[in-house]
Amino acid sequence: MAEPRLTLDVCTGTGDVALGFDPGSETVGTDFCLPMLALARRKALDGNRSLPLFAGDALMLPVAGGCVDVVTVAFGVRNFENLEQGLRELIRVLRPGGVLLILEFSRPSGFFGPLMRGWVRTVPPRLGRWLSGDSEAYNYLPQSVAEFPQGGRMVCLLESVGLEEVSARPVTGGVASVYQGRRSANG
Repeated sequence: MAEPRLTLDVCTGTGDVALGFDPGSETVGTDFCLPMLALARRKALDGNRSLPLFAGDALMLPVAGGCVDVVTVAFGVRNFENLEQGLRELIRVLRPGGVLLILEFSRPSGFFGPLMRGWVRTVPPRLGRWLSGDSEAYNYLPQSVAEFPQGGRMVCLLESVGLEEVSARPVTGGVASVYQGRRSANG
């Protein structure tokens, strides 16, 4: 694929991923949480950057089909109310040959797996409580990570909803994985 013309960052939150793209590229962010979009807008302004943002539900994006070159989602698909429907929606907005990139938490394995799984169960919930003042903040994280299809299961799911050339790559010691796939050039 040539240099992407349009990148859509879904579940953009405070805009960190969208703002990480080249300032000369055309990147748009969307999230259903208006306070998060306000923070993303502020970050963009503070960084003297242009970042178009709009409110949208990842399960029903207000975007024309087949018009986006790259769709990114960082730590958002795990929270889709209906994972398969959400993935189909992300693919719907991709142009034929377009790329879907997902960064999502994983259950670490291997030698450091037990240590990393313990960290995921304890540190983020405590940090979330401390930062937000909400005793329930981030308590959902370990359970949602445990229930999310990972590795080969996620690759199979992405292929079943219409992506080709799907791959999964663990990062950060297996705490997260990057999933990549391409919409068929035939549609």
